[in-house]
Amino acid sequence: MVKRFHLVVKFLSWHQARSYCRQHYKDLATILDSASNAEVSDIAKMGTYWIGLHQSNWRWSQVEYVVQMNTLWNNSWDEGEPRDGKCVAISGQGRWAVRDCEDQHPFSCYSAAANRHILQSHSMTWSEAQSYCRSKYTDLSSIRIQEDNDEISSLLQSITDSVNGTVNGTMAWIGLQRYVWMWSDGSDASYMPWGPGMPVGLTYCVTTKTYKLPTTWYSQSCHKASAFVCYTEVRQSVLRSVKVRLSRGSADLDDPTLQDSIQQQLQQKLEERGMTKEVKLRWKTQPDGKVFHREEEEGGHCEEGNVCVTV
Repeated sequence: MVKRFHLVVKFLSWHQARSYCRQHYKDLATILDSASNAEVSDIAKMGTYWIGLHQSNWRWSQVEYVVQMNTLWNNSWDEGEPRDGKCVAISGQGRWAVRDCEDQHPFSCYSAAANRHILQSHSMTWSEAQSYCRSKYTDLSSIRIQEDNDEISSLLQSITDSVNGTVNGTMAWIGLQRYVWMWSDGSDASYMPWGPGMPVGLTYCVTTKTYKLPTTWYSQSCHKASAFVCYTEVRQSVLRSVKVRLSRGSADLDDPTLQDSIQQQLQQKLEERGMTKEVKLRWKTQPDGKVFHREEEEGGHCEEGNVCVTV
């Protein structure tokens, strides 16, 4: 898939711009490297435009779920938490604590198909657990209501700590993680060409300013109205030429009906060789207006690597 960027000259807040992009395109622009930054500069000249980068102190691995600073959030943290660090685990008593992301713990996955949390008793790092849950289920567990917290902690109590025979020391990874900067579509942010003195504290959304090259980024209040850049994803087209060898015959190769028949045979043979149905075949017309030219060649057999059909 290839990103295509789209300039939208409507003056909206960052959150309004994100909603607009998600409705009409895919999302606000995600810019992961200098090449994409230059591409945005080409379409968004001489201006200030929202892009998808924003600051989010906490997020769930299921990025569609927004972290709510509510009673559940305030009451779930263990004493002295959240401390410095990025990844969060839950205890058998339902208390949350920040742990080193490289620590290995059991973890809780969420299955959207079964609509339940599934505890994994083997231990992994946070990122390994995330990959496992995404491959086997839906994602690491998000805790949005008290019932989620109770369900996971109850499952965790069934694991006996191998050291002291209790659940007191057992923690399990959940999908909560601390980030500083992230993209609207959930992509991690590493490439960030900040302008001088940026980012500024208490400004949580980002614009690209294209007044001069190289284009740099500036943090702004999310409530400020600005034009913005969205993106879509399109499949990259690849053109390949295939030489077709036809067995000798007297058929009129310029007959459109015959050409359609040959094309159907080719499609079938290529699919037998593993070509997907997404690949489309078409004849290449030569400068003289013809598709086929007869050539006198020694040997009429079909050699390996050629595509051969019967006319």
